[in-house]
Amino acid sequence: QYLAIYHCREHKRAYTMLPTHQKVVRLAHRPTAEIDPSYHLPLTHEKVSNFPNDDGKTPLVLLHRLYLSIDPAMRGWMSSARSYLPPVPINGVMRGATLSEVIAVKGTSRLKIGDVVSEFAGEAGGWQEYAIVSARSVRKIESWSELCSNNTTQIPRE
Repeated sequence: QYLAIYHCREHKRAYTMLPTHQKVVRLAHRPTAEIDPSYHLPLTHEKVSNFPNDDGKTPLVLLHRLYLSIDPAMRGWMSSARSYLPPVPINGVMRGATLSEVIAVKGTSRLKIGDVVSEFAGEAGGWQEYAIVSARSVRKIESWSELCSNNTTQIPRE
């Protein structure tokens, strides 16, 4: 399966302060029967989580989402029907693959600020502007310029 990227923009920017608020897409209720084109997942405005106060043994990264995947499997994840993944809980952040920029690192990690990573949002994250996740749960994209070499690039999913 592939995650399609339809355009690239300059992703590196200087963050003088970490973000405090973000936009989040949550599942408000389970869809019923046929697809309803008028149904929209609600967009909420929420605080960005802080790094937890823990022992620091698990390296963590704060990610800024650059791209969100829209996947046909999302319809199944919104359903309460049994599937290969548990359903997205009501009021849960919508699940999806992402490409993100690392904007902060806590602990010792191979990742650094400015790195671009892919994530499936199994641990945390999904359709929200920022997420704190284990550095081990993401895969570094080694060559961002290769991704931006044309207007439609396909990236193999993990």
